[in-house]
Amino acid sequence: MDQNANGLVQKGGRRTAVQVLSNGLTGTVACALHYYLVRRATQERVCFGAIDTRVGLLHTVLVLVYLGHYACCCGDTWASELGVLSKGQPLLITTLKKVPKGTNGGVSLFGLGASIAGGLLVGMIAAIGLPWNPECSRSKPYLFILVMSALGGLVGSLIDSLLGATLQKSVYNAASKKIAGDHRRLREGETASDLKHISGIELLDNHQMLMVGWMFAGALHGKFVESAAAPTVCDLDLGCGAGCPYACPFGFPCDTPKDCLSGSCTGGYCDTGKSTTSKPSTAGKQSWELTDLTTGMDAFNVVKSSYGDTNRKIVKDPAGSGKQVLSVFYPAGSYNPSGKPRGGTGFYAQPIDLGNAKVVSLEYQIFFPSGFVFNKGGKLPGLYGGRESCSGGDPATDCFSTRYMFRKQGAGEIYLYVDASKQVETLCKVPPLSICNGDYGNSIGRGSFKFKTGKWQSLLQRITLNTPGQADGRVQVFSDGVEVIDFGQVSWRNAQNVGFVGIEFETFFGGSDSSWATPKDQYVYFRGFSLYWE
Repeated sequence: MDQNANGLVQKGGRRTAVQVLSNGLTGTVACALHYYLVRRATQERVCFGAIDTRVGLLHTVLVLVYLGHYACCCGDTWASELGVLSKGQPLLITTLKKVPKGTNGGVSLFGLGASIAGGLLVGMIAAIGLPWNPECSRSKPYLFILVMSALGGLVGSLIDSLLGATLQKSVYNAASKKIAGDHRRLREGETASDLKHISGIELLDNHQMLMVGWMFAGALHGKFVESAAAPTVCDLDLGCGAGCPYACPFGFPCDTPKDCLSGSCTGGYCDTGKSTTSKPSTAGKQSWELTDLTTGMDAFNVVKSSYGDTNRKIVKDPAGSGKQVLSVFYPAGSYNPSGKPRGGTGFYAQPIDLGNAKVVSLEYQIFFPSGFVFNKGGKLPGLYGGRESCSGGDPATDCFSTRYMFRKQGAGEIYLYVDASKQVETLCKVPPLSICNGDYGNSIGRGSFKFKTGKWQSLLQRITLNTPGQADGRVQVFSDGVEVIDFGQVSWRNAQNVGFVGIEFETFFGGSDSSWATPKDQYVYFRGFSLYWE
């Protein structure tokens, strides 16, 4: 290390422009480029990550380059200035032999510890000040920033020492008993015989060595993390996966295990991470997907249309993806399908045979336009079992349904029709709020997630049937890949012959009176339907 404290090195003078440039050029250029990219990303409303290769590889590399650069600078400076306080002699990094303090390439445990502390200081500042987009990353990676900064400080110190020991000439002046700052210039009373070569060759001076060292250390720091976290591109249509802020839950399409919350991708779909002996409902296939509606409604296999046929249309994605999506219209003043004007739509679909399934996941994406008025709330599609019409006050002794509801200001919940007499009391205590009404359904987990406006949102429900006579069924809900509801004591059925049937696609405002009505003409859009079962 270039230790010059306490008169151990014959150097002196003020910092020059060349020294400042040598120390700061690499980090300053990377910082300026990162600022430009973040500003552009903010203006274009796209994702960027402070340190998150899933949502911004170039941003991440630039951050790590300038973070690594300044962590290296600070770490090496602390090692140089504080390392001389070590009681023992330093060791030359290339030979591990003892050398005089101040020798280029000399290291000590105290100095290495100081380099880590210097890197940590830079990391603490970065953890507070780095830009972060909460829409793209769930949390700021404080620990990661601190660890990488400490590593940067250590790496910078080691690189500087290695370059100093090999490409910088260190000469010991026996007369002054110090490392000669400039061995080519003898001071008064000194002779050439007083100078002794210790290490290195005369290839780089201190400024050149700093420039090369920091560029190498910064690039190495950025490349290390880039290779540690393989860059991927988010599938914006799916909304989750290895390239996105969130991994995908059970039942979502996947290419690799990294796409899945469980870390397990089987047959192109995220599974629970455990093997299953369940027989598929259809030989060789346990999934159904409808990612694009270019062929219209045919793939749904609608077995019964209840109302609102004219309110549903296939249109282009309002978010601009170019895909065909399902649009549902709610005219002003509409509420409850039995009222007029009639809003929303309702139909029963059986796109695939679910007769033998014990566990079914239904996933789709939903888009509420910006400015959407939720009023008091309304219904959204879910699964049904046993038979149709398991809603509207049905006692549900031989059926069940699992629709969603949106409430005031977009609060979300799952809205269950099940036999009230067979349920445990804790079903009605699922947080943050659950309200059970044996006659008109059970509002479960109200407010556990929120419906967004102006962007697509993924919803997935995973329903596990109970053993008849036991309350051991399960309901799970995922919003944008994050589990928001999980309750494992549901009684879905009282008999073995009550099983899954299909999708109850029902959506309307209401509520049973006009206070639930939509105050204006509104639309909601749906896409990305899939079923997965065991």
